Amino acid sequence: MKNTVRVRPLLLHLLLLSAFMFISGCLLTADSARTSGRTCVLAPDFAEGGRLSIFLRLQRPDVPRLWLKIAAVEVLDGETWIPLSGGAIEIDTGKLGRGQMLLGRRKIPVGTCKAIRFDLAKAALVKKDGSRVRLMLEDSMPRIDLPTPMALGLDASESLFLSLDVDATLRGTVFARPVISVATSQSMPLISDLAYVSCPEIDTVYLFRTDRNWVHGSIGIKGRPQQLLLDPASSRLYVLASAASKVLVIDLKTNRVLDRISLAMVQEPSFMAADADVANAFLIDSRGNYLARYDLASGNLAVRARIGQRMDFVTYLPAQERLAVSSALDQSVYLVNPDDLAVQQQIGLSGVPAGMAVDGNILYIAEESADTVAAYDLETRQMLRRVRVGSRPYRVMVHNGEVFVSNRGGGGVSIFRSGQVYASRSLRGTVTPTELDVSGRNHWLYVADDNCGGIRVFDATSKLPAGLVDLQTEPADIAVLN
Repeated sequence: MKNTVRVRPLLLHLLLLSAFMFISGCLLTADSARTSGRTCVLAPDFAEGGRLSIFLRLQRPDVPRLWLKIAAVEVLDGETWIPLSGGAIEIDTGKLGRGQMLLGRRKIPVGTCKAIRFDLAKAALVKKDGSRVRLMLEDSMPRIDLPTPMALGLDASESLFLSLDVDATLRGTVFARPVISVATSQSMPLISDLAYVSCPEIDTVYLFRTDRNWVHGSIGIKGRPQQLLLDPASSRLYVLASAASKVLVIDLKTNRVLDRISLAMVQEPSFMAADADVANAFLIDSRGNYLARYDLASGNLAVRARIGQRMDFVTYLPAQERLAVSSALDQSVYLVNPDDLAVQQQIGLSGVPAGMAVDGNILYIAEESADTVAAYDLETRQMLRRVRVGSRPYRVMVHNGEVFVSNRGGGGVSIFRSGQVYASRSLRGTVTPTELDVSGRNHWLYVADDNCGGIRVFDATSKLPAGLVDLQTEPADIAVLN
């Protein structure tokens, strides 16, 4: 009988532990918290509505190191408080510094957002040795009323920006009364020092400032936005919405949708590129195995053709006035006439091709299955060399004579110069790097990292880490308005 009494509590503990692990596992799969490198769990979306994102920065970065644990972030939609977070969030002002962090995001019912509310669990001062001195919370549920109520429409994506005043929060006492204000709502327009990031998981294109690397706004794009094409001359942004089989035309001055180009005769658009003056878009139809050219002014299909076996990427070569089209199954890159899409040349490779970049007459091709980058001379039609990089090289970019390669299988971002036969250095700090871009004006290198769900920022000169654009979702493409 005594043995029976001892076994039951043990069995109960095991059952409770199993239930806790199951629930924890479910939480980790919610929205953008599916990857271990991300910092917060977001509440599951409503079936219909608009999406609201809330970002936080410090009013002044050089402040005492304050630590806050937030149990919940809620928005007042009409007369109902709706949670935006699905778990606790920690704010460490020492780590946040001059950056910005996502506090919550969710698709909520259409309505009018009037206020934000925080459920604060704990507060502490962090000493130099990392230990915490507990603070008493004077107001554990501060409410921030919006200066102007924010209308949230169907399939819209809006952003709200908050500022934490650490000095006013502490006031030199053992008590903390968080002072949080609305820094800006989605203020538009800003048409310089901007970059755009497509996020297909949440039907959103985020805008961020390249002077401060802060998210500045968001645009709702229904249909899984993928590739982005910028045309500064006409102040247009073209967005491929792959699930909707459309290209959306956005006015950069207002961030409003001007037109929707239906992709006739394209079953499953998977990639998009443009010519030098952004007059034509070249789209890969992965299901039909077609390459199609669309006139962006009229929105009409001009021509389409089958090229190779399973096309993945297409790049325009301005000096040669040709397209480079990668074909995975026959391990080749085809050089194609952009007018009639006739194949001019086939370049055989030693591995499955991925991303490409051109520098004058040299075409760099990532050979994903061989862990190399091929350097091909377009003028002499000769393979010059193969450069060993990291695992599964994916995208290639050339900037100021340096070649950058994202290795999504491991190895960060490899860097080498023209003529080198090996990568001379690499950028660490990225787990699953994918897309690459650079801000020439501000000298930032941007690396999309699926693991953290954001854009890693590096100094383009020193190659040192410089920050993070925190999105908590997988970025599909980056386009910098230089």
